[in-house]
Amino acid sequence: MKINNHNSFFIPCGLFLGLGLGLIFKEIVAGAFLGLALGFLLYIIFNKRDNK
Repeated sequence: MKINNHNSFFIPCGLFLGLGLGLIFKEIVAGAFLGLALGFLLYIIFNKRDNK
């Protein structure tokens, strides 16, 4: 999977959103993993959309 600069901001954005949710719910590690997963999913979805 080649990471381009156009969509690569989704991964750190997802991480920070997950960390924020982790702070709210007092589960920082789980929030970080969920945020990374969300960031990668958004990246893959938008990357497939841009390739069409």
